[in-house]
Amino acid sequence: MILRVRWTRGLRWIVLALVLALVIFISYSKSEESYPRPAVIPSTCKATLVSAYYNISSKHSPAEYVNWMTNFLSLQDCLVVFTSKDLEHTIRNLRTPGFPIRIVPRSLDSFYVAKLLNDSGWEVQESLDPELEVGHSRELYWIWNEKSAMLKYVSETNPFSSEYFAWLDIGAIRHSRWNGRVLMQNLPEEAGILLLQVGEFEDSELVLKDGLSHSDFFQKNRIGGGMIGGSAESVRIWADLFYKTIKRYFSLNRFGGKDQSVMATTCLESDVCLLLDGSPAHPWFYNEPRWFRLQNYYLGDLSQQPSRMNLSAVKRTL
Repeated sequence: MILRVRWTRGLRWIVLALVLALVIFISYSKSEESYPRPAVIPSTCKATLVSAYYNISSKHSPAEYVNWMTNFLSLQDCLVVFTSKDLEHTIRNLRTPGFPIRIVPRSLDSFYVAKLLNDSGWEVQESLDPELEVGHSRELYWIWNEKSAMLKYVSETNPFSSEYFAWLDIGAIRHSRWNGRVLMQNLPEEAGILLLQVGEFEDSELVLKDGLSHSDFFQKNRIGGGMIGGSAESVRIWADLFYKTIKRYFSLNRFGGKDQSVMATTCLESDVCLLLDGSPAHPWFYNEPRWFRLQNYYLGDLSQQPSRMNLSAVKRTL
């Protein structure tokens, strides 16, 4: 039996509309392929990226973080992300399907840093913070200062058999130009912890007394804390020095909530830091935020190399 359809003018328009909608849908779907899928999903990576996300008060909205996290989680690199148990599903849903990731559920109060002070001690730290009104809190201090511990944990467990490990703030990629790319392509040749120098140290700050720095970086930016990288051995050395420094901050009732200050002191007192100049070196970088410049270095977009900070080598010691 042959089914005959009577092609009325109305029916023709309906079919034409359906065909046109199908063509538009297929074209749109292809245009949405904003990044390439790898032919083979790696089970190992030369470098592992580490980050974290916790739902705490911030000067940035949750919508902004979701947008930035989407960029980060689209990277083809092997990722390890620390988060709270209730956000594990969110992180996994934002990760590009099939790309390598390990999610580590961990509560904020279980952090190593959180246990360094009791409630009254953290109240003192909050009272010392001039930026408390803009959304700072002890929980934020914990996340900032736990980065090195998380990095050390991943370097020790090494789920992707990597030789290099880098922390990157989960909200630090604020554009989609690198979506789907491998970020960790260019690694330093020298051993050490790679950090971004965002401000020049003053001569008075480049002085040690009995091997210790007494400079105050309370409201001075010298080191950027958004990205940290090194081998497993360098990460171990760095973490030990960093937490030794922050304990001294706390014992002296100095504000140690901001990791950048502790990092600056740690770099001055050791020779473990490789610093990349954060000032623009090329005209086309003038519109790029200098705080995120290490990303360009790891991508291989920069010709400049980091230099080692070693005050004992230049004899700036009293």
